[in-house]
Amino acid sequence: PNIDGTYPFRCDVSQVCIDTIGNFTCECSPVFNTTGTCIFNSSLCVNNNTCTSPIDPNVISCLYGTVNRNNTCIPWCNSTCPGFCERTNGYYQCNCMKWPGFQYTSDGKSCSGCGNRNYGYGCNESCQCNFGTCNPNATNVNQSCTCNSGYTEIFCDKRIDICALNNTYDSTIEDCITDPNDGDAVYICRPGYAIDSTTGNCTDVNECANNQSYCNVEVSSCMNTIGSYLCNCLSGYQSVNGSCIDINECAVNASACSVYNNTYCVNIKGSYECRCNFNYAIGGDYTQLYGNVLNTNELCLPINYTSFCANQCMPPATCSGTTGRCECPSSNYTLVNYALNDTLQTCQCPGHPFIYFNGTS
Repeated sequence: PNIDGTYPFRCDVSQVCIDTIGNFTCECSPVFNTTGTCIFNSSLCVNNNTCTSPIDPNVISCLYGTVNRNNTCIPWCNSTCPGFCERTNGYYQCNCMKWPGFQYTSDGKSCSGCGNRNYGYGCNESCQCNFGTCNPNATNVNQSCTCNSGYTEIFCDKRIDICALNNTYDSTIEDCITDPNDGDAVYICRPGYAIDSTTGNCTDVNECANNQSYCNVEVSSCMNTIGSYLCNCLSGYQSVNGSCIDINECAVNASACSVYNNTYCVNIKGSYECRCNFNYAIGGDYTQLYGNVLNTNELCLPINYTSFCANQCMPPATCSGTTGRCECPSSNYTLVNYALNDTLQTCQCPGHPFIYFNGTS
């Protein structure tokens, strides 16, 4: 045969081909050389392959690419390309184009499988597999690659999203990630959850109890929620753009302290105070100057400063509760230190030393 598997017509049907070194010769078959004319006689042939001599039944001639094996004509290619040996164009030959995935060997006598990178009829197409193996039996590019585990698409160049295929995990508490090394699904607890060492499941993290929140304890309180937490503003604060800001109760409510006489409103962090006005104090006690009477039954009264000058004034001087100093009955008197005790003060009469206070006038 030729290297493409075809069987050429080297001799006439009534002749036999004799192989010689580097060549061949054609001689008349003894089956058809009974009269010396070498004329083909189809009546001597059966199955279109085996022709028997009318003179000697042990003399046969094999036609159309068959060979004599134990006095029987069989296709020559049965032994070199079993399953591919067929009669084509009148002669038996190897038909390596019968199925995809095979090609002719270099001598044309048998069929061999495609290499690692080719497929199709005659192995004429090249595979372009990235993460897979070439399928030699493919008949088109869509069948040309058998993908490795974890890969898909025509050329096996795309990772299979295992997480998208696997719906057994709870996406509300855990995330699924495809491992780039082996393509397996890796499950990671979502923020706000952690692995329970006993069950192995993702469970809620109490950020408030574990000091994992970012709540400012001075202005807010932490409240745990499933998978997260909330920072609730304390009383006296309001949420503005996610931050707890002090409420200025005095500006919001101008009459916040109106129920308390002689007071004014002062805003403080998280609250406010109703403080006594100037020269007023809680119960009139000067030690309670600017005292806060909010949410109390106390009163803001004029301050009594008599304790500042008690037992320090000699008549006619008197101790003033308003100023906390010794004062004279009128501006005609002069307030001076007492001559016999400079820790005391008294009043000199007009015309002193010729006029003096006699105890009553």
